[in-house]
Amino acid sequence: MANNTVEYVHRLLLISLAAFLGVGGGILGTNHLSFNSNILHQNTKFGFPNPGSLEELSGKANVIIKGTVGSIINQGSFLGYDEAGNLKKIDPNESPPPDAPPGRREKPFVDYEIKVEQVLKNDGTFKSGEMLILRMPGGLPEQSNSDAEYPGSTPGDRRLLFLTQNPDKKTYGLYYGPKSRLIVDDPVVTYSNGSRTPVNLNAPGKPIDFIEAVKAVVQKETPSTVPSVDKPAPPDVQNPLQQP
Repeated sequence: MANNTVEYVHRLLLISLAAFLGVGGGILGTNHLSFNSNILHQNTKFGFPNPGSLEELSGKANVIIKGTVGSIINQGSFLGYDEAGNLKKIDPNESPPPDAPPGRREKPFVDYEIKVEQVLKNDGTFKSGEMLILRMPGGLPEQSNSDAEYPGSTPGDRRLLFLTQNPDKKTYGLYYGPKSRLIVDDPVVTYSNGSRTPVNLNAPGKPIDFIEAVKAVVQKETPSTVPSVDKPAPPDVQNPLQQP
């Protein structure tokens, strides 16, 4: 009887340990991408941090623009960024085993050109005439699940983007994931998650009023460092990667 009890307790401990380590989709078994711990996160099981207010959403963004996702200009995989802001790659001479933890496996990314329609905030990181690049976690658009918590971007998507500059100083990410990428072409402003949840930040739901509220928040932040509020985008910005 005692032996059976010991065996039963032992099995319970093993089951609990397996669940904790993520066997079958637990904590460590979730799909988690972290290109930069302060900028871009994807955790499809537990969701994303929620901005507590429109001020908080804007405060995490260096640049806020309304624009359209353009062509794919780069794709690849990496571990994160080094101290100089360069992409960290796995040493080909030290390839990790297939069962290596997430921190030792490269994660895919796709870079999109953003066609800027309207600039609502610019703290100086985005220079007029430069190409604005959004770096998204995951693979190509056709590999994205539109019902996922964080669907990939697709060329042609028109969005209001709250962009945080990546350590490379060349690309931008979405601090709050789909909650930094808003849909403003519907009657009510929504997040760009799979379910298109209405934005609830004590702000107007109607797109035109929501954008006016964003402008007001930006003006209150640090007016002297936000010179480009509501400045029209320069026409026909050239893509330097396509120049001869």
